Amino acid sequence: MLESIVNRFKSFRDKIYSFLTSRRDATFELIDSLSSNTQASSVVERIPPIIPPTT
Repeated sequence: MLESIVNRFKSFRDKIYSFLTSRRDATFELIDSLSSNTQASSVVERIPPIIPPTT
């Protein structure tokens, strides 16, 4: 049963990935990141800063 669920999930992810056209990997990583973080209430809270803040 678990194998069936995993295979369905993989298929679902593959379909989403194939739907994306531009910057597939980056977009998919963003989707993964946003869907796995239950604490962030916005995209801004989830994405780490590109340039570290200066002190």
